[in-house]
Amino acid sequence: MSNVTATAGDGQVVLTWTDPGSGDLDHINVYRLDDPHGTPTLVQAVAAGTGTWTDTGVVNGTDYWYELRAATVAEV
Repeated sequence: MSNVTATAGDGQVVLTWTDPGSGDLDHINVYRLDDPHGTPTLVQAVAAGTGTWTDTGVVNGTDYWYELRAATVAEV
């Protein structure tokens, strides 16, 4: 991932990014943490090529950390 941004709004955070150039990219897994030392929780899988997702499961005034992970199609 590159060009990752997180923009806070009223009860939401909008994440944007540029997908990696991998030809076998299937989706992006978005993880959220409410403690930088905690365990990330998968909150959404976003289709490749989308490049944006809005997290509406947040509370105003709370700090959140996000992690994006590229995922490929499982080989059969």
